[in-house]
Amino acid sequence: MLASFVFFVLARRQLALSYRPAMIMSSLVVLIAGYHYFRIFNGWGASFHAEGNLYKPTGVPFNDAYRYVDWLLTVPLLCAELVAVLNLKRGVRGPMSCGSLRVADFGIRFSASFDDA
Repeated sequence: MLASFVFFVLARRQLALSYRPAMIMSSLVVLIAGYHYFRIFNGWGASFHAEGNLYKPTGVPFNDAYRYVDWLLTVPLLCAELVAVLNLKRGVRGPMSCGSLRVADFGIRFSASFDDA
């Protein structure tokens, strides 16, 4: 993810002006996702340890809120990137913004339903 962030930042000047905002949004998406995946990876390592073929809890609570924050930040950015690349008219932009928030909300609620089980 870090390599893609560096690539997106360095390559944005090689694009036409109309595509540069989308490239900046792509770099933000991979930066945010990379940070959250790094935190999730470290949190998992601190919360569980392997004993044979099983993972046993260490007593340190696992914070899975990073994936929800990731969705709340990256899904709207990805939809905005889509709007920027497709050069959508103003009448289509609003419903896409509302749709991106609905997708993030659905993902959070759907995933949380498995956490309670």
